Amino acid sequence: MLLELSYSSHSGALTLTLILYIIGVIGTLVFVFTADIFGRKKWQEYTFLAQGVSLFVLGIYFIVVGVAPPILLLFPMFAIFYFANAGGTGETTGIFVSELFPTRMRTTAMGAGTAISRVGAIISAVVFPITLKLYGIVPMEMLLFVVGVSGFLITFFLGEETKDKTLEELSS
Repeated sequence: MLLELSYSSHSGALTLTLILYIIGVIGTLVFVFTADIFGRKKWQEYTFLAQGVSLFVLGIYFIVVGVAPPILLLFPMFAIFYFANAGGTGETTGIFVSELFPTRMRTTAMGAGTAISRVGAIISAVVFPITLKLYGIVPMEMLLFVVGVSGFLITFFLGEETKDKTLEELSS
């Protein structure tokens, strides 16, 4: 996306990506140390929302102003996205599966969840660049905003909080 927005050379894009990955690691650490305080469901809900809103802000900027967002807006929005993705939805998905399914089904559920996530990763790796070239950056950002809001709403209405519950309580 950085190259698509004409922000950087390949080496500059790689440097920014490295910095964003470090922010993702920080997000993961924050989640690890606060999941039992805030709860997994809240983390999942609001990190879905943060990912969607961060891309929505960039898309709206491009629509209103007509040019790519300045790096002073782009970088914080990408940082929020990476923090939320690594520290929220990336972590809580695996935890929910391991906590919500009964013991006898847990490994099968983890395997199925992992397989589904890998299929999604492959599809997105193939479809994202093609869709980006066909439709441009703004429709992609708006689509990902819709995905983020959908994840928030699905988790909000259908998710179950597992904080402070034993595996026995969750299995019944």
